[in-house]
Amino acid sequence: MNIPIVCAGQLVKPGDVIVRVGPQEIGSMAELRQALQSQNKDEKHRVTLGIVRDRQEREMSVVLTPG
Repeated sequence: MNIPIVCAGQLVKPGDVIVRVGPQEIGSMAELRQALQSQNKDEKHRVTLGIVRDRQEREMSVVLTPG
C-alpha cells in the first residue's frame, strides 16, 4: 500500500513500520491488508496503529472511513 495515512495531525512517514492494528500484531503486508479489511466497513471509526520509527515503537490513533 502506498497511501499516506494522517494520524491525529501526524503523518505515517516512509520508513515507518506498522507493527499493530489495534491489538492484532502485523508481520507482513498481507496481514496489514487483512487487518484493515476486517475493520467495520460501514461506518467511520477510530483504530490505534502501533508503528516503529527510528527504532522506537509508538502508537498513533487513526480514523478509518468507508470508501
